Amino acid sequence: MRNQSRWLFLLLLFVPAVLPNNSEVIAQSNGGAGAPQPPMAEKKTKTTNIHGTTLVDDYFWLREKTNPAVMAHLQAEDAYTQAMMKHTTALQEKLYNEILSHIKQTDTNVPYRQGNYFYYTRTEEGKQYPIFCRKKGTLEAAEEILIDVNEMAKGQKFMSIGLFQPSDDGSGPEAVHESSDRGSYAAAHSGLAFIPPGPRRSWCVSALHRDSAVPQLVASHN
Repeated sequence: MRNQSRWLFLLLLFVPAVLPNNSEVIAQSNGGAGAPQPPMAEKKTKTTNIHGTTLVDDYFWLREKTNPAVMAHLQAEDAYTQAMMKHTTALQEKLYNEILSHIKQTDTNVPYRQGNYFYYTRTEEGKQYPIFCRKKGTLEAAEEILIDVNEMAKGQKFMSIGLFQPSDDGSGPEAVHESSDRGSYAAAHSGLAFIPPGPRRSWCVSALHRDSAVPQLVASHN
Protein backbone atom coordinates (compact mmCIF):
# COMPACT_ATOMS: atom_id res chain seq x y z
CA MET A 1 0.00 0.00 0.00
CA ARG A 2 2.87 2.32 0.87
CA ASN A 3 4.54 1.63 -2.49
CA GLN A 4 1.29 2.39 -4.37
CA SER A 5 0.99 5.72 -2.57
CA ARG A 6 4.59 6.51 -3.42
CA TRP A 7 4.09 5.78 -7.13
CA LEU A 8 0.87 7.85 -7.19
CA PHE A 9 2.73 10.77 -5.61
CA LEU A 10 5.51 10.54 -8.19
CA LEU A 11 2.95 10.35 -11.03
CA LEU A 12 1.24 13.52 -9.83
CA LEU A 13 4.59 15.30 -9.87
CA PHE A 14 5.56 13.93 -13.28
CA VAL A 15 2.40 14.62 -15.32
CA PRO A 16 2.34 18.45 -14.95
CA ALA A 17 6.04 18.50 -15.86
CA VAL A 18 5.54 16.78 -19.23
CA LEU A 19 2.26 18.43 -20.29
CA PRO A 20 2.68 21.91 -21.84
CA ASN A 21 0.63 24.57 -20.17
CA ASN A 22 -1.42 27.12 -22.05
CA SER A 23 1.26 29.82 -21.75
CA GLU A 24 3.84 27.54 -23.36
CA VAL A 25 1.48 26.77 -26.24
CA ILE A 26 0.81 30.49 -26.74
CA ALA A 27 4.52 31.26 -26.64
CA GLN A 28 5.23 28.62 -29.27
CA SER A 29 2.48 29.99 -31.53
CA ASN A 30 3.99 33.47 -31.14
CA GLY A 31 7.42 32.33 -32.24
CA GLY A 32 8.75 32.01 -28.70
CA ALA A 33 7.42 35.31 -27.36
CA GLY A 34 5.74 35.35 -23.98
CA ALA A 35 2.00 35.03 -23.59
CA PRO A 36 0.11 38.32 -24.09
CA GLN A 37 -1.06 40.10 -21.00
CA PRO A 38 -4.77 40.78 -20.49
CA PRO A 39 -5.77 44.43 -20.94
CA MET A 40 -6.57 46.22 -17.71
CA ALA A 41 -9.32 48.82 -17.71
CA GLU A 42 -8.49 52.12 -16.09
CA LYS A 43 -10.22 52.84 -12.81
CA LYS A 44 -12.29 56.02 -12.81
CA THR A 45 -14.21 56.19 -9.59
CA LYS A 46 -17.84 57.28 -9.83
CA THR A 47 -19.94 57.68 -6.69
CA THR A 48 -23.72 57.54 -6.74
CA ASN A 49 -26.01 58.11 -3.76
CA ILE A 50 -29.33 56.25 -3.90
CA HIS A 51 -31.75 56.34 -0.95
CA GLY A 52 -28.99 56.90 1.54
CA THR A 53 -26.74 54.21 0.09
CA THR A 54 -23.44 55.15 -1.53
CA LEU A 55 -22.45 53.12 -4.58
CA VAL A 56 -18.90 53.22 -5.87
CA ASP A 57 -18.19 52.03 -9.42
CA ASP A 58 -14.64 52.22 -10.77
CA TYR A 59 -15.70 51.10 -14.24
CA PHE A 60 -18.86 53.12 -14.84
CA TRP A 61 -17.11 54.90 -17.71
CA LEU A 62 -17.17 51.68 -19.76
CA ARG A 63 -20.87 52.38 -20.42
CA GLU A 64 -19.90 55.29 -22.65
CA LYS A 65 -20.34 53.63 -26.05
CA THR A 66 -19.14 56.65 -28.03
CA ASN A 67 -15.98 57.06 -25.94
CA PRO A 68 -12.92 56.13 -28.08
CA ALA A 69 -11.17 54.82 -24.97
CA VAL A 70 -14.01 52.33 -24.40
CA MET A 71 -13.82 51.08 -27.98
CA ALA A 72 -10.02 50.79 -27.71
CA HIS A 73 -10.33 48.70 -24.55
CA LEU A 74 -12.92 46.38 -26.13
CA GLN A 75 -10.71 45.93 -29.18
CA ALA A 76 -7.77 45.12 -26.90
CA GLU A 77 -9.89 42.50 -25.11
CA ASP A 78 -10.88 40.96 -28.45
CA ALA A 79 -7.26 40.84 -29.57
CA TYR A 80 -6.23 39.21 -26.28
CA THR A 81 -8.97 36.59 -26.59
CA GLN A 82 -7.97 35.76 -30.16
CA ALA A 83 -4.33 35.43 -29.17
CA MET A 84 -5.09 33.15 -26.21
CA MET A 85 -7.45 30.97 -28.26
CA LYS A 86 -5.36 30.86 -31.45
CA HIS A 87 -4.03 27.37 -30.71
CA THR A 88 -7.62 26.06 -30.65
CA THR A 89 -8.58 27.40 -34.10
CA ALA A 90 -8.60 23.97 -35.74
CA LEU A 91 -10.63 22.50 -32.88
CA GLN A 92 -13.14 25.35 -33.05
CA GLU A 93 -13.63 24.74 -36.78
CA LYS A 94 -14.05 21.01 -36.18
CA LEU A 95 -16.64 21.55 -33.45
CA TYR A 96 -18.52 24.13 -35.54
CA ASN A 97 -18.73 21.81 -38.54
CA GLU A 98 -19.84 18.92 -36.33
CA ILE A 99 -22.64 20.99 -34.76
CA LEU A 100 -23.66 22.33 -38.17
CA SER A 101 -23.89 18.78 -39.54
CA HIS A 102 -26.69 18.06 -37.07
CA ILE A 103 -28.76 21.08 -38.14
CA LYS A 104 -31.29 20.93 -40.96
CA GLN A 105 -30.41 24.21 -42.65
CA THR A 106 -33.18 24.17 -45.27
CA ASP A 107 -36.33 23.81 -43.21
CA THR A 108 -39.88 25.12 -42.73
CA ASN A 109 -41.74 25.52 -39.47
CA VAL A 110 -45.36 24.49 -38.95
CA PRO A 111 -47.73 27.01 -40.62
CA TYR A 112 -50.44 28.68 -38.57
CA ARG A 113 -53.67 30.13 -39.91
CA GLN A 114 -54.82 33.67 -39.27
CA GLY A 115 -57.68 35.03 -41.31
CA ASN A 116 -57.47 33.82 -44.89
CA TYR A 117 -53.73 33.09 -44.80
CA PHE A 118 -51.33 30.46 -43.55
CA TYR A 119 -48.19 32.09 -42.08
CA TYR A 120 -44.84 30.41 -41.60
CA THR A 121 -41.10 30.97 -41.69
CA ARG A 122 -38.49 28.97 -43.53
CA THR A 123 -34.71 28.87 -43.75
CA GLU A 124 -32.35 28.12 -46.61
CA GLU A 125 -28.94 26.49 -46.48
CA GLY A 126 -26.12 29.01 -46.42
CA LYS A 127 -28.37 31.87 -45.30
CA GLN A 128 -28.22 33.18 -41.76
CA TYR A 129 -31.72 34.57 -41.27
CA PRO A 130 -35.32 33.30 -41.67
CA ILE A 131 -37.77 34.17 -44.43
CA PHE A 132 -41.34 35.11 -43.41
CA CYS A 133 -43.95 33.79 -45.84
CA ARG A 134 -47.67 33.12 -46.24
CA LYS A 135 -50.10 31.28 -48.51
CA LYS A 136 -53.70 32.27 -49.13
CA GLY A 137 -56.49 29.85 -48.36
CA THR A 138 -54.56 26.59 -48.68
CA LEU A 139 -51.04 25.28 -48.21
CA GLU A 140 -51.00 24.35 -51.90
CA ALA A 141 -51.35 28.02 -52.91
CA ALA A 142 -48.48 30.09 -54.29
CA GLU A 143 -46.01 31.33 -51.71
CA GLU A 144 -45.85 35.03 -50.90
CA ILE A 145 -42.64 36.23 -49.28
CA LEU A 146 -43.44 38.94 -46.75
CA ILE A 147 -40.05 39.61 -45.17
CA ASP A 148 -36.71 38.16 -46.20
CA VAL A 149 -34.51 39.01 -43.25
CA ASN A 150 -31.44 38.08 -45.30
CA GLU A 151 -32.20 40.98 -47.65
CA MET A 152 -32.79 43.33 -44.72
CA ALA A 153 -29.46 42.30 -43.22
CA LYS A 154 -27.43 43.39 -46.24
CA GLY A 155 -25.07 46.17 -45.15
CA GLN A 156 -25.73 45.38 -41.48
CA LYS A 157 -23.67 43.41 -39.00
CA PHE A 158 -26.80 42.12 -37.28
CA MET A 159 -30.53 41.93 -37.92
CA SER A 160 -33.36 40.52 -35.87
CA ILE A 161 -37.15 40.57 -36.08
CA GLY A 162 -38.37 41.34 -32.60
CA LEU A 163 -42.08 41.17 -33.41
CA PHE A 164 -44.08 39.91 -36.39
CA GLN A 165 -47.83 40.50 -36.41
CA PRO A 166 -50.12 39.85 -39.40
CA SER A 167 -52.67 42.63 -39.91
CA ASP A 168 -56.36 41.91 -39.32
CA ASP A 169 -57.36 42.61 -42.90
CA GLY A 170 -54.48 40.64 -44.43
CA SER A 171 -53.06 43.71 -46.18
CA GLY A 172 -49.60 43.04 -44.83
CA PRO A 173 -47.64 42.29 -41.66
CA GLU A 174 -46.45 44.67 -39.02
CA ALA A 175 -42.98 44.07 -37.72
CA VAL A 176 -40.41 45.53 -35.38
CA HIS A 177 -36.80 44.84 -36.25
CA GLU A 178 -33.49 45.45 -34.49
CA SER A 179 -30.40 46.23 -36.52
CA SER A 180 -26.71 46.63 -35.74
CA ASP A 181 -27.23 50.39 -35.27
CA ARG A 182 -26.37 50.13 -31.57
CA GLY A 183 -29.53 48.21 -30.77
CA SER A 184 -31.95 50.59 -32.45
CA TYR A 185 -35.48 49.55 -33.30
CA ALA A 186 -37.65 50.39 -36.27
CA ALA A 187 -41.20 49.52 -37.31
CA ALA A 188 -42.25 48.30 -40.73
CA HIS A 189 -45.52 47.68 -42.56
CA SER A 190 -46.19 45.69 -45.72
CA GLY A 191 -43.76 46.72 -48.45
CA LEU A 192 -41.03 47.19 -45.82
CA ALA A 193 -41.45 50.96 -45.57
CA PHE A 194 -39.29 51.54 -42.53
CA ILE A 195 -39.64 54.19 -39.89
CA PRO A 196 -36.08 55.54 -39.42
CA PRO A 197 -34.34 53.77 -36.52
CA GLY A 198 -33.93 55.59 -33.26
CA PRO A 199 -32.12 54.91 -29.98
CA ARG A 200 -32.90 51.76 -28.03
CA ARG A 201 -36.39 51.97 -26.63
CA SER A 202 -38.68 50.12 -24.29
CA TRP A 203 -41.86 49.36 -26.16
CA CYS A 204 -45.10 47.49 -26.01
CA VAL A 205 -46.76 45.28 -28.63
CA SER A 206 -50.04 47.16 -28.28
CA ALA A 207 -48.27 50.35 -29.31
CA LEU A 208 -48.36 49.27 -32.97
CA HIS A 209 -51.46 51.00 -34.28
CA ARG A 210 -53.23 49.17 -37.11
CA ASP A 211 -55.35 52.12 -38.21
CA SER A 212 -52.44 53.92 -39.92
CA ALA A 213 -50.71 53.21 -43.21
CA VAL A 214 -47.44 52.70 -41.39
CA PRO A 215 -47.79 51.72 -37.74
CA GLN A 216 -46.21 54.14 -35.31
CA LEU A 217 -44.00 52.89 -32.55
CA VAL A 218 -44.97 54.56 -29.30
CA ALA A 219 -41.95 54.28 -27.05
CA SER A 220 -40.05 55.87 -24.22
CA HIS A 221 -36.30 56.38 -24.33
CA ASN A 222 -34.25 54.40 -21.81
